[in-house]
Amino acid sequence: MKARSLIVLPALLLLVPLFTSAATCITLTRTLSLEATGAEVSSLQQFLKDTAGYTGTVSGHYGSLTEAAVKKWQSAHGIAPTGATGPNTRAAMSCTKPAAQTATPVPTQTTSVNSGQTRTLIKGMSGSDVTALQKFLVGQKFLAPQWATSYFGENTEAAVKKFQTARKVAAAGVVGYGMVGPRTRAAIASLSTGDKLRTQAKEIVKKAQALKAAGKLTPEIETKLNQYATAYVVAQRTSTITELETQIQTLVTRAKVLKAQRKLSAEVDKKISLLVRADKAMLAATSTDDFVRKSELVKMILSQ
Repeated sequence: MKARSLIVLPALLLLVPLFTSAATCITLTRTLSLEATGAEVSSLQQFLKDTAGYTGTVSGHYGSLTEAAVKKWQSAHGIAPTGATGPNTRAAMSCTKPAAQTATPVPTQTTSVNSGQTRTLIKGMSGSDVTALQKFLVGQKFLAPQWATSYFGENTEAAVKKFQTARKVAAAGVVGYGMVGPRTRAAIASLSTGDKLRTQAKEIVKKAQALKAAGKLTPEIETKLNQYATAYVVAQRTSTITELETQIQTLVTRAKVLKAQRKLSAEVDKKISLLVRADKAMLAATSTDDFVRKSELVKMILSQ
């Protein structure tokens, strides 16, 4: 009887895999990307073996084969193929939500986003502030909509660099290039506020013209429009100052570093001094026309 049991047991063990179902979902608690390690990586790799044709070993190390399998799975489920398990990917893979869930569509129109960010954003991060940043970059045409995944990856970093270069906030070789720190946040806030004000102003002017054409523009409404126009000019001036001061501060800081290293040419030193004087004159402007004229001079010097 004992000999028969020893024969039956191995036979039963061979049948076990036939009754083991393949994993159709997985619960991950964090964003996993290239070079990540741990038990969750092993679980992900097993999941990918069952669902995305992963051919590597279940090693607990997130290598190139794992990244490729994640991208394949993401593409099959309508998610931007970032190769990392960001919020949208984790939600779609989760056992508590439908596996076919797709990423939330991102508006492609110009979006004014004052994200209220308080932390420095860098590659590898995720969260609502990353989502807000990506919506802003999409609206400004620096980032393609499919890369707005709430995960700060290579495409978002490249978009941030383009924005920083375009707004002269930072440049290659400068600390903060590709990161969203205080200066970049200020530039985003300034641009977002300006866009919002311009949109509101256009809508109000359009309504005022319609009222005037219909003979319904009362003195009271006209007074309010004038008050708004004044407030708009003040806000626009504040926005311009914020934007230019950010650029000027960046240049002055870089110039100080170069001067300390004896790498600042006399010509550049002269231009920096001229810029500082023009900036002071702009801030001291007493009228709108005077401010516009002096701010244009500052912009011209910055462009040189």
